[in-house]
Amino acid sequence: MWASKNKHTTIPKQANGFTIVELLIVIVVIAILAAITIVAYNGIQDRAKNSTAQSDLANFAKKIEVVKVDASDGLYPASLTSSMDIRGSKSVYAVTRNNWYYCVSTDRTQYALGVALTNAGAGYFMSSVNGLQASTNVADATTCPIVGKASGSQMGHVWNGTSGSWSSWVN
Repeated sequence: MWASKNKHTTIPKQANGFTIVELLIVIVVIAILAAITIVAYNGIQDRAKNSTAQSDLANFAKKIEVVKVDASDGLYPASLTSSMDIRGSKSVYAVTRNNWYYCVSTDRTQYALGVALTNAGAGYFMSSVNGLQASTNVADATTCPIVGKASGSQMGHVWNGTSGSWSSWVN
């Protein structure tokens, strides 16, 4: 008779889980995806602010033209008032400095508006002379020369060095 022998071979038990190298690879991949997402989000946010500012400026131009047409003398207003219903998306503009500059020519036949955005160095000019223009240097001294004045703008947001506030004509 044949004797059967049972041979039990023991297979070493393998540990379940991930190695440190595998975990590090996953963490690096997640970090790369997060970095790409953040960069894309910031770019989208900057483009949205630029579009909002351009829309605000186009609306300003329309309102100021209506004010000019309604004026008895047919000229642009020397100063802006809250009754003109000029609106701006305040979260788009820098509030640690003066940020809206309205200048009118001496004869009041031309106007210029400059705005400084929260995007570092970004801004725009809107004028009856040149229309909409992008700029990296929006200030009183760069807005008023568009209409032939050295300075003297009416500011929509006034910054005094420690705090700032919006003028009553910006709704």
